[in-house]
Amino acid sequence: MKRPACLLTIAFSVGCATYQDQRTPEELKRDTALWDRANAVRVTISAEQFKSCTSLGVVSERYGTGLTSNPNNGPMNGGTWEEKLLRVETVRLGGNAALMISPKEWSSAVAEWHKNMERAPLQYASRMPEESRLIGEAYRCDTPKP
Repeated sequence: MKRPACLLTIAFSVGCATYQDQRTPEELKRDTALWDRANAVRVTISAEQFKSCTSLGVVSERYGTGLTSNPNNGPMNGGTWEEKLLRVETVRLGGNAALMISPKEWSSAVAEWHKNMERAPLQYASRMPEESRLIGEAYRCDTPKP
């Protein structure tokens, strides 16, 4: 009976191990500033609000790409993945406002890839579909001087 208790102890101790961020202090500082600015980006679905703003370009999402994690793990404005990505990419482009569009669903190739990954992950892991979709447009809006 001592053996199962020992195995449970090992399983729990491995499961409780904490993740250590591998970023340098400079990278953490940079990423914290990026997320702070992204949190302040104004996101809307009305293009009328950007008439006096400068467009910095469209923001698209490439399937399988991720975001730099928020070092503070604090709350982020906007609940959807697409909005968070739009905010961060708007900041990277030098913007402070963004127009959100309704992104299209991923193609059937992505669904097929997920199905294959469930059956044979090692065989299909390197065959991720090359696909992207438009999620919005980044803007720089100057605030009027009083």
